[in-house]
Amino acid sequence: MSQKITTTPKQDPKFFPWNGQERIMKFYIIYLCLGYVYALKFRVCGSFCGPNWSNHTWVSESKCNQMLEPESHWLSGPSCADVCCRDHDKCCGHNKDISNCNQNIVKCLRSCNPLSPTCTLYGIPIPAGTIEFAMGIVEDWCCSEPCAGNAKM
Repeated sequence: MSQKITTTPKQDPKFFPWNGQERIMKFYIIYLCLGYVYALKFRVCGSFCGPNWSNHTWVSESKCNQMLEPESHWLSGPSCADVCCRDHDKCCGHNKDISNCNQNIVKCLRSCNPLSPTCTLYGIPIPAGTIEFAMGIVEDWCCSEPCAGNAKM
């Protein structure tokens, strides 16, 4: 006797174990991680998120203008993730002690809705949780490089 099939291969968790949101999140995580591995200058999203991406242009964090507004949308207001990135740029570019800058941005991003679509790259939303995950990888660093004498590495 033949067995009745109740799911299609795309619905079968053995065939593809992630739902749509998880697939999108994993794609962005891979994108961000590869960016950190292969380049130190790329735009993540918004006006401030990305190494050497500040003030909506390619400029070092030391030239970050905190008076500029983060990416904003008429419906939801300023992007929480972009606000966190702006604060991170200020910390890395203007503070003498940068040992807590990455830890601070991870804490800030945790306060954002992890699926918030308000920080965009060419109109494509980059969820705050994805940026948090990527920054969590380098949370013990001093901004864009390992801290001198950091025993946690």
